[in-house]
Amino acid sequence: MTYTSLHNHSMYSVLDGYATPKEYLERAKEIGLKGFCISEHGNQYSWVYFDEIKKNYPEVKMIYGVELYECFNIKIQDKDNKYFHLLAIARNEQGRIALNEIVTKSNFEGFYYKPRVDLDMLKKHAENLIICSACLASKLARENDYNKCIEYVNEYKYIFPYYYLEMQSHKNQKEYNQKILQLSKDTNTPFIITTDSHAATKEDLYYQARHVQIAHDDETLTESYEGCYLQSEKEIHEIMDDQIGKDNVDIGLNNTNKIADIIEIINMPFQEPQLPTFPLPKEFNDNNKYIKYLIEQNWDERYGYLSIEEQKIRKDRVKYELKVINQMNFDGYFLIVWDFIKYARENNIMVAPGRGSCAGSAVCYLLKITDLDPVKYGLIFERFLNPERVSMPDTDTDVSDREKVIKYLINKYGEQNVCQVINFSYITPIVAIKDVGRILNIPYQVCDKISKKFVYDTFEECIKNNSDLYEQYADYKDWFDVAGKLSGRIRQVSVHAGGVGIVDTKITDYIGMKISNKNEHVIQVDKNMIEKIGIIKFDILGVQTLNIIQNVINELKLDPYEISINNDKFEKDEKSFHLLSEARTNGVFQVESSGMKDLLFRLKPQNMEELCAVISLFRPDSMKALEDYIQ
Repeated sequence: MTYTSLHNHSMYSVLDGYATPKEYLERAKEIGLKGFCISEHGNQYSWVYFDEIKKNYPEVKMIYGVELYECFNIKIQDKDNKYFHLLAIARNEQGRIALNEIVTKSNFEGFYYKPRVDLDMLKKHAENLIICSACLASKLARENDYNKCIEYVNEYKYIFPYYYLEMQSHKNQKEYNQKILQLSKDTNTPFIITTDSHAATKEDLYYQARHVQIAHDDETLTESYEGCYLQSEKEIHEIMDDQIGKDNVDIGLNNTNKIADIIEIINMPFQEPQLPTFPLPKEFNDNNKYIKYLIEQNWDERYGYLSIEEQKIRKDRVKYELKVINQMNFDGYFLIVWDFIKYARENNIMVAPGRGSCAGSAVCYLLKITDLDPVKYGLIFERFLNPERVSMPDTDTDVSDREKVIKYLINKYGEQNVCQVINFSYITPIVAIKDVGRILNIPYQVCDKISKKFVYDTFEECIKNNSDLYEQYADYKDWFDVAGKLSGRIRQVSVHAGGVGIVDTKITDYIGMKISNKNEHVIQVDKNMIEKIGIIKFDILGVQTLNIIQNVINELKLDPYEISINNDKFEKDEKSFHLLSEARTNGVFQVESSGMKDLLFRLKPQNMEELCAVISLFRPDSMKALEDYIQ
C-alpha cells in the first residue's frame, strides 16, 4: 500500500523548509506516493510553482493546504499564548478560494507575530476544507489536560465535517502519537499519519538544519526536525509500528488515501492576463474612442508647432499605433496608466519623463504618459507592442510618491481589487558563502577573501571559474558543500519595488495576500507569476531622485521647462554631459553604481544617443559589446 503525504513544507516556508517543488515531486514519484500536499507555514507562496510543474508528475495527485496559526480569538494579543498550528487543506475549488481568503484575513486582521486565525474565521468555509490537528505545536499537543483535549476535538468535529487527528512519523513523538490514538478511540475520530516534511530526503535534513541556522529565529532554531523528510511507507512502519502497532499504522496511512480520494482536482488560475475595466466618463462607451478624444485634446500642445509634413508623419504613426493597440485589446491599459499619471501630476507628485520601451510610443507621448517624442529620436514602437510577439505593454512609471498613487488606485478600484507584488530574495553564491561561513565559524578574513571570488550567477559557475578553490582550501570542504546546496534557495521576502496588480473581481479569487511591515497589501505570487495567473502588473516605481529634483525646482524657483527633455538647450547642455563623462553621478538614478560610473568615464557620452547606449548596453546580455562600442 502506498500513502498520501499531507503535511509538507518547502523552501517557501522561508528559512524553515528546504526542498524545492521539483525535489519534492521527484521524491514523491520515487517512493510511489498517491498524493502530495504542500502546506507552508501560514502562506501560499509555493502553490503556483507546484501547480506549474505537476503535469510532469501525473502519477502524484497534487493537493494544496496551509499550516495555519490558530488562536482562540484574533482580537486578543497575548505574548504568552500567541498561537497553535492547525493544518487546513482545500477539498475543492471553493476550498482553494476559501484558503485564499483565510490567509488574507489572517494577515490583515489576525497578525500578531504570525498571521493568525480563529475558529470563527474558519466556520463559514468548513464544508470545503479538510482540517487536521497538526504537529507538536498544535492545541492538542500544548494542552496537558486530557479531558480538555476531548473538548477541543469535539469542538473541531462539530464545526468541520472533515476533521482528522494527526500523528507524525517521528521517533520523539511516541508519547504524543499514543495520546492521539487514545483520543481517536474516545471521540470516534479518524486519524492520519504525516511526516511534517521540511526536506525531500533524509540526507537533505543536514542542509536544512544549516538553512534554519541562517534564520536568527529563536523559535525556529528550537524546533526538532529529526525525521522531517518525505519518508517511504517502509520508513514510516519502521518508526511507528513500535509506537502504535502495525495495524494502526496501516489504518493511518489508508486514511490519507481516503482524504486524497475526496479532494477534487484543483488547479491554480493560470490564464491570459485579464485587463481590469476602466470606468469611462458617461458620454463614452468605448475605450478606443476615449483614447482618440484624449489624443485630439493634446495634439496642439504636443505637435501643433510642427510643420504640416512633420505632423502628417506623426498622424500616420499614431493611426498605426492605435490600430495595433485596439487589435491587441490594450486600450483599457493605456487609459488606466493615463489616469493615475494624470492624478499624480495634478496632486504635486512628480512623474519622470518616461523609461523603457513605452518611450517608443507616440500614443504614450500624446496621452502624457511619457514626455518624449519618439519620432524625433527614431524610437521603435514595435519594441513596446508587437502583434507578432504578443506580450503585455510595459510602462515603467517613475513617481516621487508611490504610496499616494497606490492609495489613489485603491480608492478608485477598491481595496479588494488592488495589490502590490511579493519579491522573493534568493541566496546568491556570495551570500551563501558569507552566511554559511558565519554559522560554521569560518574566520571573517577568510570569508571576506573567498566571497569576492563568488561573483557569478550560479554556484557552479563560481566553482568552475575558481577551479583551485577546493584544493587550496581543503579544510573547508563542508563550507563549500553546504553553501553550494543553499545557494539558489529563498532567504527572505519583501515587496517588489514597482509591481501593482489591479483586477475586476477580487485578488483573493486568484490567491491570498500578505501584509507588509508598511501595511501594504501584497499578493503571494511574484513578478514572474502574477501575469501567468491572469493579473496584469502595472509598474509604478518610487524614485527618491524625483523628490530631489522637485526640491531643487522649488528652491531655485525654476521653470520646469528649463530641465525638460523637450528643451533643445537643455538636451544639448555641455555641462551636464561633462558631469556624466567625469562619472560624478552619486545619487543619479540608473548611473550611480561603480560599474556604470566606470562605463561613463571610459565612454564619455557627449549626446543623448550615446547616453542612451550607455544605459541600454549595461545589462548582462550586452555586456560583451561594451568594449567594441567604446572603441
